[in-house]
Amino acid sequence: MHFTWVACEPNCRGWIGAVGIVTGDTPKKFDDFARGRDLGGATIVLDSNGGSVNDAIALGRRWRAIGLRTTVGSSIEAHTASGESTRVAPQAWCESTCVYLLLSGKVRYVLEKAHVRVHQIWMGDRTEDAKASTYTARDMMIVERDIGPARGIHI
Repeated sequence: MHFTWVACEPNCRGWIGAVGIVTGDTPKKFDDFARGRDLGGATIVLDSNGGSVNDAIALGRRWRAIGLRTTVGSSIEAHTASGESTRVAPQAWCESTCVYLLLSGKVRYVLEKAHVRVHQIWMGDRTEDAKASTYTARDMMIVERDIGPARGIHI
């Protein structure tokens, strides 16, 4: 996942664009992005296909602790007669583990035409045809670890 600060002066504070797949590097990338910034109460605009369950939950906990707001959308620059402007458009997806990030917001908002998609958890390397794949006992242990009550989802 990639993070950018989107400025929309003078009429708004701006927001954080969060685009891409959540990986093991994503929490550190966010920490690097956040370093030296006062993000309390800021909004994160999500456009993501999901990714790592545990990393999304860890990142969501950080966002909740900071007091971030979340929404689904994409940052669009518009050229108007009065100059450049930036807005959040609903042409975006929050799929799979992205939903954990969306739910971590102190305030959550989904634009009417934005897309939120939830599905059963499966092994990432078998997403093309998860039902036709085979699963070892180790595979099932990994899935259970990711969703099991010992880890909980307290975001």
